[in-house]
Amino acid sequence: MKTWKAFAGATTLAALFTTSALADVTNREVWDSWRTYMGSTGLDISASENTSGNTLTVSDLILSMAIPEGDGSVTMDMGQVQFRDQGDGTVLVIFEQKMPITVLPKDGNEAVIEIDYTGMTLVVSGDPSEMTYTYSAAEIGAELVQLMTDGAPSDDVKMALKLTNMQGRSTMAMDDLTKVAQKLSAEGLNFTLFAKDPDGGDVDMTGSLQGVEMVASSAIPLIENSDDPVALFNSGFAVDADIRHSGSQMTMNVTGDDGPFNADISSGSGTVQMTMSGDQMSYDGTNQAITLNATGAEIPLPLNFTMEELSYGFAMPMLKQDGQQDFRLSMTLGALSIPEMLWGMADPGGMLSHEPATVSFDLAGKVTLFADLVDEQAMEEMEAPGELNSLTLNSLLVELIGAKLSGMGGFTFDNTDMATFDGMPRPEGAIDLNLKGANKVIDTLVEMGLLPEEQAMTGRMMMSMFAVPGDGPDDLNSRLEINADGHVLANGQRIQ
Repeated sequence: MKTWKAFAGATTLAALFTTSALADVTNREVWDSWRTYMGSTGLDISASENTSGNTLTVSDLILSMAIPEGDGSVTMDMGQVQFRDQGDGTVLVIFEQKMPITVLPKDGNEAVIEIDYTGMTLVVSGDPSEMTYTYSAAEIGAELVQLMTDGAPSDDVKMALKLTNMQGRSTMAMDDLTKVAQKLSAEGLNFTLFAKDPDGGDVDMTGSLQGVEMVASSAIPLIENSDDPVALFNSGFAVDADIRHSGSQMTMNVTGDDGPFNADISSGSGTVQMTMSGDQMSYDGTNQAITLNATGAEIPLPLNFTMEELSYGFAMPMLKQDGQQDFRLSMTLGALSIPEMLWGMADPGGMLSHEPATVSFDLAGKVTLFADLVDEQAMEEMEAPGELNSLTLNSLLVELIGAKLSGMGGFTFDNTDMATFDGMPRPEGAIDLNLKGANKVIDTLVEMGLLPEEQAMTGRMMMSMFAVPGDGPDDLNSRLEINADGHVLANGQRIQ
């Protein structure tokens, strides 16, 4: 599994930008531990060494790794790195300002990304069992400085990333596992991206994040078969990261055969939380106070949308275990406001509710895995990697044009019975739904001429079949159930 070996190597390269090398309290121990760890992750190291006084200088330092599946190579030229004993049990690590990373795919193309440090300082302290890295930089940038396509220079893609006023602190301990705990903050993160479509047109994007903060930890096993993801996870590989920002902006300009399209997107605070280990992989994110402004050749008028909240999340198991394992999936589009200009076209009389719309759901369940999801060969050979045991709707909410649908419930699944429901495991359980304001919305749509009376009547008949009156005058309840015999019931009445 070369992909996972490359992932371990890439993780090591990324760590260089924030924590530098693995180090102890002397310059020789700093360099030796760095070199040992780099080699254990599959990176090839080329360098020459020289010691003068309190400084160990490593020159012509080149790190290289193969792209998975023999698709080429990646090389990082770090030039000269100095490890200077400061006489107080700490080591100052000094980098060159610019470090090129060359990507050489097997198709013969070439890309060079240049890492650029301004005002970078890194001091290593601690003891052999646990080392501390304290670092800061006025700017850290990454820019695509060269792109070769079919042997000729190309301007089809340009991109750059810059982190400003960054500072952080990390601790690292090495044993059977290399454990890193890191806290980082930066005043801002800015990026630009330009891409040209060979068939015509281009995309030009700029964006920024303010008040970036990250708290992260990782555990990487030092094992011989680091290219085997199953072995890595079973040996304790784990990553946990919590990233936050206080605001974001992005501008996108697109040109093409259909004319230009322009969009400006901004948001308030946001978070991203990610974990990955042998137990589970999860990814959760939130953004607050989102605004989208868009114009374009095919858009008849400028559009302005706002949304109070966008959140999403999922979690799933990674490795097979005895018994059932948990998973979840959720999303919220909270208080989405549609421009009054659009409402004026669809509802000029203001008969429908123009209140912000919300769509939200939260699902959870249990599955049984038959194979490790990180085992690529097993995934290719198996028709299904596992089976669904249960599914629970913790919450459902849809609020739109004056109607509100909410619900909750759950089902278990009998995977030994694939006949009752024609090829799918037999479910058993129930879901409870509540619908408010539906009849008023139907009446309004009929009055506006958007819904024919006969279709409205059909809709009301369907609601009467599946729902019963609730507490309010325009309030409907429905309990949809599948029993142990495979019968489908609505509010206790069998419908299948």
